[in-house]
Amino acid sequence: MASQLVNLRKTLVWRTDFGTGKNLPDPGPDTTVETAFTKAHAEVKGLFLDPVGKKYKLKDTIVVTVVFDPPTSDPDDVSNAGSWVASWVYTKPQAYQDSLLVHEQGHYDITALLARDYYNALVALKAKTYDSVADGRTDLQTAQQNAAAISQPTVDRYDSDTKKGTDAAQQAKWNGYISTAFGGSGTFQSVLAQNGITISP
Repeated sequence: MASQLVNLRKTLVWRTDFGTGKNLPDPGPDTTVETAFTKAHAEVKGLFLDPVGKKYKLKDTIVVTVVFDPPTSDPDDVSNAGSWVASWVYTKPQAYQDSLLVHEQGHYDITALLARDYYNALVALKAKTYDSVADGRTDLQTAQQNAAAISQPTVDRYDSDTKKGTDAAQQAKWNGYISTAFGGSGTFQSVLAQNGITISP
């Protein structure tokens, strides 16, 4: 099986993905209480270095899967061990629910785009030839560390800029960055940089 990137695109659906919601009281208007949390991560498999003569090369078996982490079974658990939404969100007008879901979709999409960048960095290593397995593993570790280093800072900047989705103008801008990244071949970081946003580990 050739290398592949799995689940790059996923459309979040409230009850399908977030369940019935967590037991949190409605904080009322004009509060900044967190109402939902989307957790996703990249799983990597198939990183093998094969001998080619007296050298080593990365096999074409790389699989990076974007995984959505569903809610935990505990209705009171909002520990971020899994994705969640406060149950009272479902009692709000549809426009409110839709707006919040757009923000949560952005969280998944950002994780997916960063996973794609990580996948592309790994695939690029297939062109290299190594003198030893240790040399190859060093490059693989560096790629993993680089991906991990920018993940949380990117998410934090997204939440900060959009005020967790409550700033409609900023949310629209980030939706545009995400859309541009999905449609192009550059990294998500390069799209952000083109728009004056620099993410530092």
